[in-house]
Amino acid sequence: MSVSSLYVGPGFSRGRSVIPYTLFMAAGTAMLRNPVIRAFRSRLNERGKFRKAARTACMLKLLIILTAIVRTNTPWAGPNIAPLRAHP
Repeated sequence: MSVSSLYVGPGFSRGRSVIPYTLFMAAGTAMLRNPVIRAFRSRLNERGKFRKAARTACMLKLLIILTAIVRTNTPWAGPNIAPLRAHP
């Protein structure tokens, strides 16, 4: 999302619409990179959930994890994140 698309005009703002967009994009990355979220998505797919419904569920799970981290003031203690791979 570009900065210019965030500016609507004088007296108008996007408000909280940035939050779901950010969660949607973060869930997409987490489904690929985070082993906990990836396993959760795999379980949802095995049960026949649609891709967008699974992504929305991953958004909620990610939000719950982040809330718990902030509430307890502890760092992420989940499994290690897989190393980045170079694109072919």
